[in-house]
Amino acid sequence: MTPVVSNLVENSYDYSHLKTDGDFKTYADDSYTSMVGIDVSAHQGTIDWKKVKESGIEFAFIRCGYRGYESGEITADETFDYNMEQALANGIQVGVYFFSQAIDVEEAKEEAKFTLECIRKYDVKLPVVYDFEKPGGIFARTFSLSKDTVTENAVVFGHMVQRRGYTAMIYNSTNLFEKLFNMEYIQEFQTWVAHYNTPYPTYPYTYRVWQYTDSGTIDGIDVPVDMDIMFVPKKKV
Repeated sequence: MTPVVSNLVENSYDYSHLKTDGDFKTYADDSYTSMVGIDVSAHQGTIDWKKVKESGIEFAFIRCGYRGYESGEITADETFDYNMEQALANGIQVGVYFFSQAIDVEEAKEEAKFTLECIRKYDVKLPVVYDFEKPGGIFARTFSLSKDTVTENAVVFGHMVQRRGYTAMIYNSTNLFEKLFNMEYIQEFQTWVAHYNTPYPTYPYTYRVWQYTDSGTIDGIDVPVDMDIMFVPKKKV
């Protein structure tokens, strides 16, 4: 692989413009505004999306499926179609994520094909996300994967998504991004960072979405939910 960007670009957010109101965070300066959102899966049960919209949520990343960390089998998220249909019907913008446990590029391609088939009938304006995490324990198929392999899998997934006209994004925690990925190879993709219990992420590089808690309370969802803020560039006049 040839690095897309050899020098990593730092983000330009001025966190003095970040505001918090309960479980909601907003941001506005001369260059950016923001949207508030959630990310959900079958773990959130049956969601009342009308109430979610009325609570102030503007976007949602919805899980379409996952690969088992021991079995290696791809499983569709049983609530995906319901969540997509109801979120869109209630005026919530959607993105999609797949929980990867790919051990090579062929499995990464399989995951991308699965994701693209899931979303083809929906109006997905937000990114399609590669969510790779290493579960603990030696029985996980991905336990001993190298950084090179993890990076190559993410790039293959992202390129397949881009070729179909979607925006590709990679998700991980602030602390693990540089441990899991060769960062210079993934700069062409947008980034979604998870960082909890701090005023702002310590992640220094460019990112578009920050998942700031996994215990948000939103009307219409009966269990805790991940909360996100998306930084949106202002259009230049």
